[in-house]
Amino acid sequence: MRLAPTFLPGHAKIKVGKRSWKELQHHEIAHDCRLVRERSEYYVMIPLMKTVTEDRTTEHYCGVDMGIRTFATAFGSRGVKECDYRADLLDKLNRKLDALRAKRARPLPPGQRLRTRRRNMYKYESRKDHLVDELHWKTIRTLLTD
Repeated sequence: MRLAPTFLPGHAKIKVGKRSWKELQHHEIAHDCRLVRERSEYYVMIPLMKTVTEDRTTEHYCGVDMGIRTFATAFGSRGVKECDYRADLLDKLNRKLDALRAKRARPLPPGQRLRTRRRNMYKYESRKDHLVDELHWKTIRTLLTD
């Protein structure tokens, strides 16, 4: 699938998996689509109308305590669960990002390009984003399954 080849000459191709393409063929796209850019990646946001089936209500409950030492503690009908994260790795990435940001104001040494500094910053920022996303999804999975 190609998207605006004159507007985005280098990024005009969109990869859609076979399974996603089969799901998209049965839906009618009746709304405006958006092209969203997040750092150096582009995404097409396609709103689709979908019927939602009602789930059966269950008798499980939990209360979540957002803490300082642990990310979250869930107190529920089945017991207590703690959601923890790798603080050492997150702190390490923050230190590296701070060092790169401090170097950004300095003049470049001969032989080094600004692009390499930006690429390194992007690499650490994306790694940090992935860690935070992983933490959120682990917490959600823990709360919903247990």
